[in-house]
Amino acid sequence: TLDKAEVALIHDEKMRIDAEGTLLDVPFKLGASGGSFNQILTGEPWPIEISADGGGARLHVKGAMAGSGDSAGANLNMDLSGKNIGGLAAWLGASPSEKLSYALNGKLILTGQNWEMNSLSAHLGKTKLKGQLGWKPGDHHPLLTAKLRLENVDPAELGSMVANAETPKKESGAEGFTFDMPIMPQTVKFDDADIDIGINRIQLRKFDMTSVSLTSRIRDGWVEKSPFQATVKDVRFKGELSLDLRSKVPEFKFKIDSSKVDIGMLLAGLNIAEGIDADVGSFGLDLFIKGSNLRTILDQSEFAARMKDGNWTIRDPNTNARLQIRILECVVKA
Repeated sequence: TLDKAEVALIHDEKMRIDAEGTLLDVPFKLGASGGSFNQILTGEPWPIEISADGGGARLHVKGAMAGSGDSAGANLNMDLSGKNIGGLAAWLGASPSEKLSYALNGKLILTGQNWEMNSLSAHLGKTKLKGQLGWKPGDHHPLLTAKLRLENVDPAELGSMVANAETPKKESGAEGFTFDMPIMPQTVKFDDADIDIGINRIQLRKFDMTSVSLTSRIRDGWVEKSPFQATVKDVRFKGELSLDLRSKVPEFKFKIDSSKVDIGMLLAGLNIAEGIDADVGSFGLDLFIKGSNLRTILDQSEFAARMKDGNWTIRDPNTNARLQIRILECVVKA
């Protein structure tokens, strides 16, 4: 709902826009200033500055729109920050009680329909990343490019963002011009993408996963055998993944292999099982996930764990007696 708006565009004075209202029941303020109307008519470069506040977030954009004779469309510096991501619950679907701080800044370059986000730096709580993004519409298929380096990822902290319940909806008032709309899309579709992701550290419950890397090339909604690797407790895992986005029901295949793996440590760190004393000489995991929501994923997904040259020790908690089982080769499927 737009409650108040003022616009000033005079031929030889700076353009100015001020607006106040609510978006999905969250109050916001918007202010913008730029070059004069005369600069637009003469095709001169046009300075612009935008400030917005809402949900505890502060957005500041400053730069210039190119002149009529310049092929570049715009060159903008963007800064977004806030102390509590829960303040954006109505827009992002995060838990309203979440207190993670966040920030994003970078240099946005617009050229025709193409855009680039360079010198990208962002954090959400303890999760931090740097890199660059790009988008080219192309003649037939748009191309997304992403080169990201994450210094740290905290899955438990990010998981706490999920809202426990939907934000209650309020009835719209009778006053003002209403244009409420979802901020985040329900689906994101892209056919072509070049992805290069490196993660220095992923904080799990019992241990850290380090030196994670993934390089992927998506064409026509299809990813075939993208290399993946990660290190867990000095054990190197290598594998590949495939992703099919060509149908309404996405399919994901993941395969990794390693040697000399402490299975008990791995399961405890992933919060799957505790107190298992088992290790194997070689370990492999084949994972097949199919579905677009949690229910279909649980119904249609499969996995197979391949193990060779292993030992499994079972202990009696009362007598501390031990039973050792030797595993020459086995496959666990579900």
